[in-house]
Amino acid sequence: MNRKMWLLSAAAIAAICCAPGYASAQSANAAANDDTMTVVITGIRRSQRQSIDIKKVAINSVDAIASEDLGKMPDQNVAESLQRVPGITIDHNRGVGNGVTVRGLGPQFNTVTVNGRVIATDGAGREFNFDILPSELISSAEVYKSPQANLNGASIGATINIHTLRPLEQKGGFQAGGSARANIDDLGNKTTPSAAAYMTWKSKSGRVGASVVLSYDEKYERTDDFFPGASSYPRSFDDGYYGTASHNNGSLCVGSVSGGKCNPRIANNVTLFRNVDMYHNSINQVEFDHRKRTGLNVTLQYDVSDELRLTFDALASYNDDHYHGSGIGPDFSGGTLVNQIVQGGTDTTEMVAGQPRTVHNGGVAVSESFTNGTVDEIVEDRPATSLTDLFGFNARWKHDAFTLSFDVDTSKAQYRDSKGMFTTVRLKGMDYTYDRRTGSPLMSLSLSNPNYPDASTDVSHRNAHYMSTEGSDLDDTINEVKVDGKWDGDAIALYGGLGYSERTKVTTGYAQPTACAYCGSDVILPSSIFHPTNYNFMGSSGVPTVANWVDYNTNDLIAALKALNVSADPSTHSGDYMDPVKDPAGSSSVQEKVALGYVMTEYKGNLGSMPLAVNTGVRIESTDFTSDGAGQTVISAKPNGTGQNIIVLSDIVPLSFNGHYLDILPSFNARLNLTDDLILRGAASRVISRPTLTDLSSAQSISSNPGNERISKGNPNLQPFRASQAEAGLEWYFDKDSILSATGFYKSIDSFITRGVTTQQVDQVTFIVDQPVNGKGATVKGLELAFRTVFSRLPSPWNGLGTQISYTYTDSDADYSNSAKESVHYSLEGLSKDSFTFVGFYEKGPIQARISYTWRDKYLVAPQTQTGVPEFSASYNQLDAGLQYAINDHVMLTLDGTNLTDSKEFHYANYYYDTQEYRDVGRRYTVGVRFKY
Repeated sequence: MNRKMWLLSAAAIAAICCAPGYASAQSANAAANDDTMTVVITGIRRSQRQSIDIKKVAINSVDAIASEDLGKMPDQNVAESLQRVPGITIDHNRGVGNGVTVRGLGPQFNTVTVNGRVIATDGAGREFNFDILPSELISSAEVYKSPQANLNGASIGATINIHTLRPLEQKGGFQAGGSARANIDDLGNKTTPSAAAYMTWKSKSGRVGASVVLSYDEKYERTDDFFPGASSYPRSFDDGYYGTASHNNGSLCVGSVSGGKCNPRIANNVTLFRNVDMYHNSINQVEFDHRKRTGLNVTLQYDVSDELRLTFDALASYNDDHYHGSGIGPDFSGGTLVNQIVQGGTDTTEMVAGQPRTVHNGGVAVSESFTNGTVDEIVEDRPATSLTDLFGFNARWKHDAFTLSFDVDTSKAQYRDSKGMFTTVRLKGMDYTYDRRTGSPLMSLSLSNPNYPDASTDVSHRNAHYMSTEGSDLDDTINEVKVDGKWDGDAIALYGGLGYSERTKVTTGYAQPTACAYCGSDVILPSSIFHPTNYNFMGSSGVPTVANWVDYNTNDLIAALKALNVSADPSTHSGDYMDPVKDPAGSSSVQEKVALGYVMTEYKGNLGSMPLAVNTGVRIESTDFTSDGAGQTVISAKPNGTGQNIIVLSDIVPLSFNGHYLDILPSFNARLNLTDDLILRGAASRVISRPTLTDLSSAQSISSNPGNERISKGNPNLQPFRASQAEAGLEWYFDKDSILSATGFYKSIDSFITRGVTTQQVDQVTFIVDQPVNGKGATVKGLELAFRTVFSRLPSPWNGLGTQISYTYTDSDADYSNSAKESVHYSLEGLSKDSFTFVGFYEKGPIQARISYTWRDKYLVAPQTQTGVPEFSASYNQLDAGLQYAINDHVMLTLDGTNLTDSKEFHYANYYYDTQEYRDVGRRYTVGVRFKY
């Protein structure tokens, strides 16, 4: 019997989406009247075929992912599924993949929509939070790398549109299913539950449908984090950091002289130094993040007639997130430096206090020892909640060749973190030594106190020190309305539309009126509020370091400080501790209004004997924004003699800004079918990405923490990112489940936004001023290669094998402003020169198995850290795997593992061995069951 496999249309695929997960290997129903056989494709192979179909028929450059079955995306997180699309990498922050980078352009450059709508965010930026969408809700996602006029134009990277479950696109009747999982965090040794359920119903008439998705996801995850409190910085013996250099009774004293006695900061046996790179401090920190997210999505659809469909959506996601970070860190700005080992540099001779002295110039301090210094134990506690919702209505009317769509939606995100606190308690009279020559980004650390043993875990010698709020509240509101029309002729289609949106981001800041009331560290805290830990920090690293210390509850610490306000000797603290209050200078409201219109034509014909499709159009977007807030300036700043600063601020003054810009965004896309299997594509367009709304705010924060005196603020004068881009690609569809493609691309970015770091001297204190600024321009160019196939011609059982392989090369050159260097050129932030993804899968009978390996090259995290040097992320690789076994048509067992290579996240500043952050997130697993009815 002859066998033919028909390429299923999108509608046919949707109609069979609830077939058994292993039907691709077992379902074959002979047609009654001829020898044609239709094979129902499901599972991984079905999703791959559907993705290939979407790409093949599109005119512009599109890649897609598709649900393998109703309520079953291939990953726990849509962002992690997207990383298998050619040209896409994702950011890993504490083990969670969320931010999506497309062709080297990070999350801030990409627009993510859900059913064509922008959703409000619970963070400071515009970046989409993929966590709010459970996998059971998603049917597919499309990545538009080349824009066209009828798509959202605000993205230099790409527009990613996520489609949710639509009941009238399912088969008739009632369907339901869901999943239950246990999430296992190997490093934290915690197991938490997750569950989701979906229901979809379609009437017998096919005119009415409803779907509901409920989800609950709880995770308790641990991260071990090593980092310096500030980037390394070139120091000199006479730059004021170590006091002053003077002679005292014939001897050199680097420190201070009191009553004829030298109080040294640098011992006489240590060679004096100049411009030696060294840390200000370092912190070993264990972080626990306990997240509980509950979600609900409801969709109602009604076909009023054969021509009119009404759709109503409601989405809500509530997140309860409690972050607790506990760390210990020696402060290298205190104590006496008694030993220093420097690599690099040269010895010179200088006149110091009238005498010739050997001074080592340049190099890096790889090891230092201090006596009688201070060690801080730090607890960051942030109990935060967020609520995101979206309500939308769509009416679509189709009559003959004409289609008209009306869409209106409103979305709001509320984030509450008013109780977020950064606290420190201090150990005094400590001796400590660090050494960076470990062969690891983690340095060794030992500390002790000559007066009591087990200094790191002793609970009886902790002094009150610094208390500051880290809390803020955010409210993001979006209202959108748009009308789209289309006339579809035989060879030509005409498109047009109008839209309007308003977005308002309100930030409410909080301040600590008396953050330094106890900074003199002369008040002993009750031992009852502390408890020793058994964290075994970085236990698998093999580097000897402080692995355990004490932890405490910030509420207990606050209660103790309030009691000490009354009982402690007033001469030991400068005022009383007070609770945080709202801070007008750290609060702002930014509103953005965008009016847009577009026209586009689409032509389908032939170039000779080759089918040709072209769309070209122009999109016009007019943007108005206002920024309201308040500000103040630093009037005076002087050291108080106890290692802290006395800061006097001006009165708060209201601030208001407004701006307007207009952008004309033409686009061109063409697809030429050289043969039935070989397609040539080309595209060119003008694109923008708007500034993050909080970057436009006038809110500011002023920190007096020694070594990190800082003024952080927004910049209402920012211009949007603007770019011109072009691409060309060749695609070979050598069978229904396979593609081999290559695409070259080029982007010329006129302007971009980055962090600008300058300094401001006030009296005797130098403040770092940190704010967003416009960069001078950048270019991005690169090549994408992709290969997907199913090895169906192999003999059974090997014909269940398949693969997805992609490689992206990206090169860029960006001109950054940097006060630390005259001319600075790096690759654009977040851009890896090389990235690679390999996915191997097997699907046969009741078994599905997938292994995924991703690798990305190093990239620039920020052109300037708080000390003005750049920060880079080292290359990163990760191995994930999943196994599924279908017990029957209704029940499937699942097992997934993430970061099986136990890869570490490593950021460095300026040069490779200058660690900026080194994180261990461990391996994470999920074990569960998926069911459907």
